[in-house]
Amino acid sequence: MAKKIGVTMEVGNDGVGVITISNPPVNSLASQIISGLKEKFQEANQRSDVKAIVLTGNGGRFSGGFDINVFQQVHKTGDISLMPEVSVDLACNLMEDSRKPLVAAVEGLALGGGLELAMACHARVAVPKAQLGLPELTLGIIPGFGGTQRLPRLVGLEKGANMILLSKSISSEEGHKLGLIDALEAESFKQLVLSDTAKALVHVFFAQRATSKVPKVTDGGLKPRPMKKVAVIGGGLMGSGIATALLLSNIRVLLKEINSEYLLKGIKSVEANLKGLVSRGKLTQDKAGKAFSLLKGVLDYTEFKDVDMVIEAVIENIQLKQKI
Repeated sequence: MAKKIGVTMEVGNDGVGVITISNPPVNSLASQIISGLKEKFQEANQRSDVKAIVLTGNGGRFSGGFDINVFQQVHKTGDISLMPEVSVDLACNLMEDSRKPLVAAVEGLALGGGLELAMACHARVAVPKAQLGLPELTLGIIPGFGGTQRLPRLVGLEKGANMILLSKSISSEEGHKLGLIDALEAESFKQLVLSDTAKALVHVFFAQRATSKVPKVTDGGLKPRPMKKVAVIGGGLMGSGIATALLLSNIRVLLKEINSEYLLKGIKSVEANLKGLVSRGKLTQDKAGKAFSLLKGVLDYTEFKDVDMVIEAVIENIQLKQKI
């Protein structure tokens, strides 16, 4: 009997569309799988009867990532067109930016591109003992679906870099402790769809979006106050970065520090940020000069009286923050 390869979607009476990857034995991401995923996510996002989406893999495995057999074919033939199309369209536009809640139901393993697809979902639910990792560097390549950005954001920079650079996989239990997995469930993916965890995550998703539609507030014709002058308290890494962003938006900035030495460092950090943009060709010298001219350093709050907003960006010291 021939192996059935493809991507399917089943929509239940509860409005949950279950998208399933089928490419035995590990549901590798061949070209037809990637194109099938794009097609099904487009369909799910367009259908009015689909209220939420679950992504999973057939046969007790989520996905083992890109099809390594294709790499061999490319090496033998030199035909790079055989490689699956890796673009932001699937992971970002259709998945991460989906207006409908999207949950990855992980069983068995989620490796390489498989884990990257799971991380592009809004939440991840896994069964115990599932294997998670980004082993791309062992093949001389790098994660191509945004894993280098998403993994450190979820598990922290040190752990994320360790997993990527050493191609070290972890269990779903460890992933849960680190924040990579939102919930552990002992049931299969079909049962996960009906679990309290999945229902709660779907509820949270819709609740977050409901906050942007508050009656008589968001539809009341309110307009944001124009920002012409902003004070930033603290000229460290975060404060100087915030100040730089404001200056580039043509907003005057008061940068406050506790003494002249720290203030000079903060101003030089802003200047270095602008020079960096110029050296990379992202900003002209004239615009950098104009932006820098909008910055003023201060050592007290005297000139705060006419600012439109104050941003606190001091060190992580709760007593200091409360005092400010």
